[in-house]
Amino acid sequence: LYMAYVSGMLTQIVPQADSALAVLESVNRSLFPIMEPGNFVTAAVLVLDAAGNGLDVACAGHAPPLRRSKDGSALPLEMPNGTALGLGSDGPFAHGRFALDIG
Repeated sequence: LYMAYVSGMLTQIVPQADSALAVLESVNRSLFPIMEPGNFVTAAVLVLDAAGNGLDVACAGHAPPLRRSKDGSALPLEMPNGTALGLGSDGPFAHGRFALDIG
């Protein structure tokens, strides 16, 4: 039920957000007041800056995304998991910006 609610919120929030972190903060502001105790939602938001070869990443209780190298290996981005959505009004959520190699 909560994931359906979050999915609906994302269609409204993502086009207006200026960063991956802003997406999670906005979703959490809407979700926290209605969450039943003991429930939570994990999420990772990635925003690609293709022109700048960068990736803006925010995590809320979710394992960091994997980055695939030119050689085909995949390793998680070095960042914490952050606090899951719905557990507190302020997060904190993990946030980082990463440079991407061409290719």
